[in-house]
Amino acid sequence: MNNLPLPKELQIMAEEKKITAKQRKAIQAIIAGSNRSEAAHDAGIADRTIYKWLELPAFNKALRAAENEAMSNAQAALIGRIEENLQILDEIKKDKENAPGARIRAVQLQLESMITWRNQIYLEERFTEIETRLENAGVL
Repeated sequence: MNNLPLPKELQIMAEEKKITAKQRKAIQAIIAGSNRSEAAHDAGIADRTIYKWLELPAFNKALRAAENEAMSNAQAALIGRIEENLQILDEIKKDKENAPGARIRAVQLQLESMITWRNQIYLEERFTEIETRLENAGVL
């Protein structure tokens, strides 16, 4: 089994007894990249049990929270390296010794990255706004 730290929300759910220790182990294994069968083995349960758990709201909520935290951590790491990575692409783009295809691809990657980040920020802002409206309306 892996020894990744528990995401905060997963830790809280475990403390509140909304998920069991075995469910927590399965979630940690899934987040670490294990398939469902490997996660079941790590948690000491039968494969079919994982699929039953995936139908449980508390398990799903804990799994989504762990996935979201893992994605946030990965995103933060990428953001920390974005200047370095853009500089590398810029060097490839400017180096006349590189094939034109490599230079064009470097420019394309820079542009795609910029557009992707902008779209992500826009979508996050919109989702936050929608969630706030739903919460204020008592729907969430």
